[in-house]
Amino acid sequence: DGLILRDIEEILRVSGVGMPPYTKWGRTRSGCYFCFYQQKIEWVKLKETHPDLYEKAKEYEVPFEKTGNFFTWSQGESLAELEQPERMAQIKRDHALRVERMAQRKDNST
Repeated sequence: DGLILRDIEEILRVSGVGMPPYTKWGRTRSGCYFCFYQQKIEWVKLKETHPDLYEKAKEYEVPFEKTGNFFTWSQGESLAELEQPERMAQIKRDHALRVERMAQRKDNST
């Protein structure tokens, strides 16, 4: 009761289980490499860390035969658009700002 993320990380470390390997490259949850719940930064990290899996995920982004609607994993843009260098750089900048704001909020609440 009342455990926070740091407590869970410590329990995993002390028990010898450790953190799941996917957390080292930026994933926030387990599951499929093509999870549509991923944050855009997680797609960037997948592209950088496992380009083969990123390419597999891209293969699913095809127009639906009956309607022509285009399915994308990431809301508002395809993985082909997301992987453009300038877009990846923007996602990284946005993520860094978000992390910084969260850290400031945390500092202000203690």
